[in-house]
This record gives sequence, structure tokens and C-alpha cells, in this order.
Amino acid sequence: MILARIATLTGFFYAACIASTPPPYALEKRILDRIFALSLNEDEIGRIAIDVLEKVALGRLSNIGPQTEARIGLVGGMLRRPEYGSATVRAHAFRKIGESSSPEALGFLTRVQQADVGPDSSQEIWPAVQIALTNARLSKIDDPRVKAEFLERTLTEEKVHYGGGELAHWVVDKLCDSGATTSLVIIRQSIRSRISGPRGESEIRFCEARIEVVSRSPDRMKALSSVLRVDGDAEEMLLRWAIYQLEEMHSPAADAELDRFATEIGKLPVSSQRQRLEILKKRIESGLRER
Repeated sequence: MILARIATLTGFFYAACIASTPPPYALEKRILDRIFALSLNEDEIGRIAIDVLEKVALGRLSNIGPQTEARIGLVGGMLRRPEYGSATVRAHAFRKIGESSSPEALGFLTRVQQADVGPDSSQEIWPAVQIALTNARLSKIDDPRVKAEFLERTLTEEKVHYGGGELAHWVVDKLCDSGATTSLVIIRQSIRSRISGPRGESEIRFCEARIEVVSRSPDRMKALSSVLRVDGDAEEMLLRWAIYQLEEMHSPAADAELDRFATEIGKLPVSSQRQRLEILKKRIESGLRER
């Protein structure tokens, strides 16, 4: 089933390229996402998929043979297209590997050295390695308080400043999204050290708003759903965040909440409020169709 979806997805994106201009490397990222889904299987296909992701991440595209591609449902030669060697796509591959909780993924990320990445003028790839490794280590921790302490310690390490502070940004997002009220002091310090002036203060307010939302209920889905109100005054950034968080749950209950919000938007009379929310409605409907 997943192999068939990969093939269908490939055709869909090539057709979409004719009709409109997708975001940069949208096709390549989505294909890697599907390969990652295969890698979660504890069988031979899963092992092949994670090996393919590792080769893409390291830029070793010539080592991926057409037979290997066929085993995971891809047209031979697809992964040797130059787009898969771009820094953006390789960084995405590293991040996906970091989402795996397997010992093999953690072992791979632990062994990767900066020299293995090769020249990277974009400074995208090595920060992605650090984020992936931190994410893989985080997945091994069950206690929320210990998770927060681990992330707080990471914010004090020198590596968080590499590549424009991408790792620090990722860690702060993790803390904010988890509702880590006790981490607010170090969160504010980290943001202000990297982003000065009004933009930094705006980032802090956005984090505080997310923490407040997550704290509304021990049921994360209910807390997030509380933001999705057609008669509310939540800023668009917070609405988009709540929608994304619900999408990432990949659960029927979360999808039902998204569908409920989109339906309520559709019932609004013509107004500036409906116009403001219509873009979000289309985003939700598009995401639900894909699943």
C-alpha cells in the first residue's frame, strides 16, 4: 500500500509542477517522507529504506542502485537526480532519520562527523545533523521533566550557535510546543541572545502563547482544538501552529477536529473574518485529502 502511494505521489507532484510552482524541493522532501515511513517497518524493506535515507543524507547517491529503488517503489534512477544532492534535501534526510527511535538511526547519527558531510556553503546540513542527533536522543527519554532538562542543557552547548543557531531555534520550539512553563527563563535568554529587538520579543510572545495553549488541558488534542474557533481572536500564526500540531498527530480524532474547524469556516457569512480564515480552510482540506 505504501509503495503504491509513493508511486501515486510521484506522478501527482510531476503533474502539479506543470500546473503551478510548488515550494522548492517539495517533491523530493515528500518522497523522502514516504521512504521514512517505510523505514519504520521492522523488516527487510524497513532496513533498505533507512539505508537509502542515510545515503541521501551523506550525498552518496551513486551508491543507490535501481534495484534498491525498485524495492521501495521508486523508478530506477530517481534518487540520483541532482535535486537529491542539494543541501536542502540532504538536510531533510538527516532530520527524518532523527525522527526514528531505532538504535540503528541513533548509532548512525552518533558516528557522523562534520567531514562526512563534505563542503556545505549553505550551512544547512551540519545543523540538521545536530538537530537529528538531539531529536534521536530526546526520543529515548520518557519523563517530560527530564526531556525539558535535556533540552535546557543543549541550549547551553557551544554547538547551538553553529549555522545561525538552527539547533537553538529547534530546541526552543520543542520546549515551547511541549508547554515547558518552567523553562521560560532560559527560553527568553536564548531567543534574546540570537534575535534582538521587536522580532525577538515577538518570538517570545509566540512561545508564551503556545505554552499557555498546551497548559489548558492535559489532553493535548483538546488543548490545541481550543484555539480553532471561528469566533476567536487568535493570531494567524497561532492558528497555523495549532493546525500543524493536530496534523502531526495523524489520528482520526485530530483529523475530525480539523474537519470541524474547516466546516465552521465554510458556514461563516461573507465577512473579513471568513476571508481571513478561508486560507486556513483550504490548507486543512488539502492536508486531509492527502491522508
